[in-house]
This record gives sequence, structure tokens and C-alpha cells, in this order.
Amino acid sequence: MGPLDRHCMARGEPCSSERCCMRMTIPVPGRMGAAFLSSSITVLLFGVLVSCQGGVLRPLLALISMPVPGGIICVSYLLWFFLWIVLYGVLGGRESVGTLPVWTAIVLGATLLGNLIAEVSFA
Repeated sequence: MGPLDRHCMARGEPCSSERCCMRMTIPVPGRMGAAFLSSSITVLLFGVLVSCQGGVLRPLLALISMPVPGGIICVSYLLWFFLWIVLYGVLGGRESVGTLPVWTAIVLGATLLGNLIAEVSFA
């Protein structure tokens, strides 16, 4: 039996309590970090795409034979796919690119900011 089986290394408490030996900072591997980052960027870009649908994006959306909301969703999926491929290549070999609470905060912040950008464009 190892040292973590009887006592928690950090606190010296008996490991009968569930919380004592849990790691509070879970490292995120590079592959998962690429997915988190590409999703966060795409959510932000979705908000920007919604706000720019009448101006800059009109020629791009005209190429896609879909209604405007479907075209924006299609462009967002394509952006996510290409971002994920590039970021997977860049971050995929890294052992750790942050912790889970940090990435959760980034994703939630990007979601809230993307929604705010989209909502402001409707006002």
C-alpha cells in the first residue's frame, strides 16, 4: 500500500474521508485544452457573426444556400472544426495546459460574452 492509501500527503488526515485525497486542481491535457479553446472562440465568433449578419457577412451567407440563421450556424461549425484542427496540432502534444476550473471559467465567460454580443445586436 502506498502513502496515499492511509494518509493524505497534503493534510495528513486519514483517507477515510472522501475529500482528503482528492486533487483540487485537475490538469487539462493539450488535446482537451484545444477543444475548450476552439469552443470558446467559436462561441464568441458566433456572437460576432450574429451581430454582423447584415453587413460584412452578407456575401459569405449568400454563397450558402440556406436561410441566414442556418448559414450562421453552418459557418460557426466550420470555424470550430478548423480551429480545433489547428489548435489540436499546436496544443496536442502538451501534457498540461491549465486546470479544469480555469477552462470552465473561460468557457462560461466566452458563452456569456458571446450571448451579450448577440443580444446587443438585436437591440
